[in-house]
Amino acid sequence: MDVSATDCLIPLDADWQLVRASADSIANPTELLSQVLPWQAAYVPGTVAQVMLKNSDHTHPQSLTEDDWWYRCHFTADAVEQAMPVLHFAGLATIAQVWLNGVLILESRNMFLPQQVVVTECLQATNELVICFRSLAQALRQKRPRPRWKTNLVNQQQLRWVRTTLLGHIPGWCPPITPVGPWRSITLRYRSSVELVKSHIQQILTAEGEFTAEFDVQLPPSQRISAAHLYIGNQTLSLKIELNGAMTVLTGRGIIDADQRWWPHTHGKPQRLACRLTITVAGQVYTWELGARGFKQQRWLSSDNQLALQVNGETLFCRGACWTVADIFTLDGSEDSLRRSLVLARDAGINMLRIGGTMIYESDNFYQLCDELGILVWQDFMFANMDYPVDDTDFHQQVLAEAHAQVARLSRFVCVSVYCGNSEVQQQSAMMGMPREYWSNGFFDADLAEVCQQRHPGVMYFPSTPCGGALPFTISEGLAHYYGVGAYKRALSDAAVASVKFTPETLGFSHIPEPETVDKIFNGALFATHHPDWKARVPRDSSAGWDFEDVRDYYLALLFQVDPIALRSHDPQRYLELSRVVTGEVIQRVFAIWRSAGHPCQGALVWFYKDLLPGAGWGIVDSDNQPKAVYYAFKRAAKNLAVYCVDRGLDGLSLTLVNETEQAQAVTLEVTAYKAGHIETLKAARVLTLSPRTTIGISVDELLGYFADLTYSYRFGPRQHDLVSARLLDAQGQWLHEDFYFPTSYAVTPQKIDGITVEVIALADGRAALKIFTPMFLQSVRLECKTHRAEDNYFHLAPNATRVIAMEPLADAAVPVKGYLEALNLLEPVRVR
Repeated sequence: MDVSATDCLIPLDADWQLVRASADSIANPTELLSQVLPWQAAYVPGTVAQVMLKNSDHTHPQSLTEDDWWYRCHFTADAVEQAMPVLHFAGLATIAQVWLNGVLILESRNMFLPQQVVVTECLQATNELVICFRSLAQALRQKRPRPRWKTNLVNQQQLRWVRTTLLGHIPGWCPPITPVGPWRSITLRYRSSVELVKSHIQQILTAEGEFTAEFDVQLPPSQRISAAHLYIGNQTLSLKIELNGAMTVLTGRGIIDADQRWWPHTHGKPQRLACRLTITVAGQVYTWELGARGFKQQRWLSSDNQLALQVNGETLFCRGACWTVADIFTLDGSEDSLRRSLVLARDAGINMLRIGGTMIYESDNFYQLCDELGILVWQDFMFANMDYPVDDTDFHQQVLAEAHAQVARLSRFVCVSVYCGNSEVQQQSAMMGMPREYWSNGFFDADLAEVCQQRHPGVMYFPSTPCGGALPFTISEGLAHYYGVGAYKRALSDAAVASVKFTPETLGFSHIPEPETVDKIFNGALFATHHPDWKARVPRDSSAGWDFEDVRDYYLALLFQVDPIALRSHDPQRYLELSRVVTGEVIQRVFAIWRSAGHPCQGALVWFYKDLLPGAGWGIVDSDNQPKAVYYAFKRAAKNLAVYCVDRGLDGLSLTLVNETEQAQAVTLEVTAYKAGHIETLKAARVLTLSPRTTIGISVDELLGYFADLTYSYRFGPRQHDLVSARLLDAQGQWLHEDFYFPTSYAVTPQKIDGITVEVIALADGRAALKIFTPMFLQSVRLECKTHRAEDNYFHLAPNATRVIAMEPLADAAVPVKGYLEALNLLEPVRVR
């Protein structure tokens, strides 16, 4: 007989209510019943903000931390033979008390620590479950020892004592929407008499491709396991059976062949293998479905000149962004929205996302999607900037339990490749002038490293980011948070001389969203940069007298040679058009430098991937999963088969050719220079084969065979070239990738251009596409279509060139493509035919 050994699970996700009460005014459910209160429907899993703030003022919302919040629900429970009833709480934010049928069964002070309670004694046929989330503000008023240094990241330093996310507490860039409530699932589980207590499959392979597996199974006292098997893909492993006290331990090892290994999507296929465990007890076969698992080899290469991740023997250039949350109100968001966010990330060429220490440990669904889509995850523990009281015994025990629980959970996901103890704790203390012995402590340096090695062996651990230099924030050593280009307003050439090796946080800009999002902020009124509703969504450092719009304006003036203040005062729409694309141009140029042959950089994660609310935030997509112009620029900068232009100053223009695929690529490289938008001043081409997994550099001077001063560095007379195009074609002459270089300026004047055509065609796979031709150069082409999303957008188009852009339907695939084309140098839009 074959039976599933999965526990009987009953989600408690219906018929919940919540009500607000003054802090500590109600002690228990008995007092709660004695009062007439305005209960309202609630979501579980969910938060108070989801109910109270979703449709309110997000800039100045009502405080959710001053009061207590009570939740209640009623449910029925039937007895299950030979099974133990357990209430499982996946996440309670944050200071919570739980009663079942009037009995206090749990007190929790950590939103990141799952809790479970055996409820055999108090479970009835009809039950009332009550949870009180006590006032966080009240708890923060408790007198505690002062920190050795203060951080400007948050206003309330006592948050260092409370295990809650810093979202909602960071005035510089996060809306004051604090998570309160049962933010993750609540379930009633009936544990089977045959219980899988521990399950671990080592998904990081040895150099020989070997993995190990270990399972702890608890049985009724008189029973024994006669056979145990682990099925992975097409192979079956017979497991060794040993008794360890009351537990039966199953162990085994196997080999995963090279063609079955998991790759990040930029370098191969993210393959996963179905895993299943079976045991035989007294002639009965019990089965546990363990899900699809990926397996990979991994190691970090670290030296004075290199800090890189190697997967399956290949060194990666990790590019991506810092993940925020799927939804600021619910934190986890819906499954559909989360999938949409991560598919967009995959499609942008992102192969790594970092979950920073100011956020949350993400849901299982998030990591499963990253496994499926081939996106690596850099995982911070939830500590940032503050002087945490890790020497306090109770706090230390609490955060150690949190770390063990989270790493044990995350070890199931092959995407998780890096753990980091905290975000900017070392940097913050060092910048405050603290001596070296204060920069870190044994918890971050040793305790968390030991947890990772014990629970998830093979994954790299860093104690903090940034770290590793003479100072924690030294750019040329170890992990660097690089904002030289960006917040510190350095020239683009600084990216070449800074010798960044791996930057888990970089290139933060206030990115302008699409016009529809701007209209949403202003409710259809005219845009104004000085409006409080707009400025409230522009990120800033809490202690700074400038914000990241000022940073963007600096590069707008540098690249487009305009006065941002005058432009936004007299022509705000033109200001928006130029500002929308300038940050993408900066990111493309910096990434071209970092991806060039010979540069030490092997990883760069921009800060952020997604905005928390609609506005000009750090995200490359907005809070509704709408890509911004910078998203498409990043997508072009992150291609795995591409050509990029790099300004070498007096050494001329260099081209970087990248082939990260596993096949050799026969290509034609074309370089063309133009003047006045359509006059061809020079052209050269070369046929070559790019070997698999290679990056090479080619000097344009060598390609031409003569001096052309394409960078206009020598300045012998008037400039001869306004624009350079580097194009990569496949063996059949089809367009693969193109990069553009502007020798001196991106400045542009709109003009009337005749002869542009935009027509709808059908691709071989049936998808709709736009075929675009222009007789003159078009700068930052924008395709506007309400029913479809363009595969590429805000791209440049060379004179006499044709591009075919696939169009993804947003809803009904049968709806025809309608819209128009516009460009920065085009006076009037061109309608789609």
